[in-house]
Amino acid sequence: AIGLVPSVGRLMRQQALDEAVRTATAYADSGLRNRVTAAEWRKEDFKPVSEKLLDVNLKPDQTLLAIRLWGKSGRVLFDTDAASPIAPKNAFPDTERLYKAISEGRPSAALVTEVTAGEDLPRADDAQLADTALTVLNVYVPVFADPDSDLPYGAAEIVLDYAPTQAATADAV
Repeated sequence: AIGLVPSVGRLMRQQALDEAVRTATAYADSGLRNRVTAAEWRKEDFKPVSEKLLDVNLKPDQTLLAIRLWGKSGRVLFDTDAASPIAPKNAFPDTERLYKAISEGRPSAALVTEVTAGEDLPRADDAQLADTALTVLNVYVPVFADPDSDLPYGAAEIVLDYAPTQAATADAV
């Protein structure tokens, strides 16, 4: 019975990651389709009209916490919450997962703990960091801007709330 608890927990986490990939892919497909041209993706420079369309169509909600669009160079091209400490414009991607989305055309999900302590971070103790930590489902999804091509033009980083899944997992094990 002792070995069963960790196995159930791992299985539930893997199911959460698999579901996160499906959810993130649906958000990316519905929110990005025909919003940014292939030329804008290639130049890594979105026109104001495209940014406006993205602002309207990529709205965070209770499940969707943030979306960042990454160019092939690893530069943030769009961010739903650029003012947030979680999602700064000068953010660094998870290069391995970004590469997988852009070069291999495959989504990649991970559980990530993000700390939002702000300017107190260097002096924060463990208790303060725990109060500002948020575990999220972080998914990189390839973006296909040209319907006639199977080559990704960039990647969407979709950040989903993990709290409901975490609570269900804790209750189950």
